[in-house]
Amino acid sequence: MAYVAVESDDRVEEGPGLEFKSFLGDESAAANQNAPGSGRGQAANLNRGYLSDASQTKGSASFWSPEYYQSYFDVDTKTVLSRCITTLNPFSPSYTSAHLTPYPDLYGPFWTLTTLIFALFVTSSLAASIVSYLSDPGTEYDYDFTLLSVAVGLVYAYGLGVPIMLWAALKWWVGLGTMGEGWGVVEAVSVWGYGMFVWIPVSILCVIPVPLVRWVLTGVAFALSGYYLVKNVYPVLASADQKPVRLLIIIVAVLHAGVALTFKVVFFSYYVVKEIGVKDPIGDGDTPSAFAALNTSSDPITTMSTILRTPKAGSDWTANELLAYNICVNAESSPDFFGYFPEEQISLDALDPALVSTQLDAIDYTTMSDDAHRLLSYIDLAARANAGQDSAIHDVARETLRVLGFEERGTILRSRYAIHFVVCGENVAAQTDVCLIQRNSTSLLIVQSDKNALSSRDPEPQVVAEAIAAFQQNNRKRTSVGLVELDTMVIPCITMIGTRPIFYKVPVTKALSDAVVTGRYPQQRTIVSKCVVISQSRRLSEGMEVPEFRRVLFQYYEAFRMLARDLWEGYKV
Repeated sequence: MAYVAVESDDRVEEGPGLEFKSFLGDESAAANQNAPGSGRGQAANLNRGYLSDASQTKGSASFWSPEYYQSYFDVDTKTVLSRCITTLNPFSPSYTSAHLTPYPDLYGPFWTLTTLIFALFVTSSLAASIVSYLSDPGTEYDYDFTLLSVAVGLVYAYGLGVPIMLWAALKWWVGLGTMGEGWGVVEAVSVWGYGMFVWIPVSILCVIPVPLVRWVLTGVAFALSGYYLVKNVYPVLASADQKPVRLLIIIVAVLHAGVALTFKVVFFSYYVVKEIGVKDPIGDGDTPSAFAALNTSSDPITTMSTILRTPKAGSDWTANELLAYNICVNAESSPDFFGYFPEEQISLDALDPALVSTQLDAIDYTTMSDDAHRLLSYIDLAARANAGQDSAIHDVARETLRVLGFEERGTILRSRYAIHFVVCGENVAAQTDVCLIQRNSTSLLIVQSDKNALSSRDPEPQVVAEAIAAFQQNNRKRTSVGLVELDTMVIPCITMIGTRPIFYKVPVTKALSDAVVTGRYPQQRTIVSKCVVISQSRRLSEGMEVPEFRRVLFQYYEAFRMLARDLWEGYKV
C-alpha cells in the first residue's frame, strides 16, 4: 500500500519539535501578586484599611508553626521607627494606617513592648538610686528586681493579652472575621504595640524630680496612646451589626487608664530631696518598742531617711509613718492629761439617769428620754454588730458626742468626712469616721474607730494623719479669709476600740506639716499625749455596754469636751 503526501505544513517541520516546558515560574509570579508586599496585595490592603488573617497565611504552613509568622517579622528598622513616630502625631495623614501599610508586622509591637519594659525598670531604678544617694551617700543601693517582674507581667499582659482577647471576642462572640472579613489578631497586636511607644520617652523624662512634671507627662502619654487606640479600635467595633458592641470602647479606655495610673504609682513615684533629717536612735526608751523591729542594721544608730516615705492616704498610715516623721505617742495618767481625776470631779447630774444605769437588755423607751433611748440603742447595736457592720461603732461615737454636748451652735458632727492634705508632694485624703467641724469647714475634733476590740488594725497612726490633715486644712481656711496661718494647733482626737474611747492631744506644728508635705524627716520630735480609760470590766470586748464603765466613760467624755473647747478656741475661724 502506498502513501501519497497531499499537503504539509512547513511551520511544523521547522518548529522545535516536542519538548516539556516548566510553568513553576508563572505560578510563583502569580502567587507573588497576592503576597503582602506586592502591588495587588497593597491595593487590597489600602482599600480595606486592615488585613485578615487569611490573607497573611503563607502556603500551607500551620497556624502554630514558626513559618506562619515569618513574614510578620520581615520588616526593616526604618519602617518600624516611622510607624512608632507616626503614633505621636494625631495630625499625620497616615495616623490610623501607618502600622498597616503596606502590611502589619509583629516585630515592631514586640520591640516596642520589650523596650518599654527595659525603660521602665532602668529609669525607675536610676531615680531610686539617686534618691538613695542623696538620702545617705554611704548606703549602697540594692536594685529591686521585683519591679522588672512587675513590668514584664503588666506590659506583656496589656500589650499582648488584651488585644488578643478583644480579637477573639470580636471573632467568635460578635462574628467579625467570618469568611475572612474582619479584624485580624496581627492587626490588633500591632495597634496596641505601636500605641505603647509614647511611654518609652515618657519613662525617661519621668526621672525629672518634679512630681507635677511627672503627672503632666503621664497625662500626655495616656492621652496620646489612648487616642491612638480609640481611633483604630472604634471603627472596627462600629462595623458590627450589634450596636452594644461599641460600648467595648469604654472597657478599653478604663483598662488603659488603669495601666497609666499603675505606671505612675509603681514606676514614676519617687521624691528627691537635698537633705533629709538627722540620725535617730531606735528603741531608745522614748520610741515605742515596736519600732525597734525596723532596725535591720548592726549599728544601733540608723538614719531615718532610709525609711520609705510615700504619698499614703490617712487610712493607710501605720506605725512606720509615725517613725518616719519622728512622731511618738506617750500614754499619760488622767491627772497628767486632764489635770485632775474626772471620776472625782465631773458630775453627770445633767444627764438622764437612765442613760448611765440602764442595762442594755432592759431598755424601756417609755421611762427614758429620747436621747437616752437613741444612744442606748446605738450602743446595743454596736455591741452585737457582726464583722463588716462598721457603721455601728461610728453611730455610737457620733451620738455620744451629740448627747454629751460637743455639737454646739455653729458646729456640726459629720460622718465619713474626708480631709484633703499633701503628703510627699501629692494630694491625698484622710478619711475620718466622725469629725466635728465649724460650718466654714474648720476641723475641731476627730474620731477614728476600730472595727472591734479584738481587731489587729491600729487606728492610732490614722488619727494622727487626720490631725495633720486638719492642720493643713484649717490653715488653708484661715488664709482664704485673710487670717495669718498658725504655727501650732493641738487637735483633740478620739480613737474607738469597740465602744471604748482613747483620748488624744495631737500637737501639729508647721515644721511637722512641712516635713510631711516634702517627705522629710523633721529634726524636732512630736509628742502625742493619750489617755486610756481604765475599766474594771471583765473582758476586753466590754465597753459602754457595761453600766458601771459607761458612767466612768461619760465623765471622761465630759472632761475631754471642756479640754477640747479650750484647745480649738485657739484656731477657730
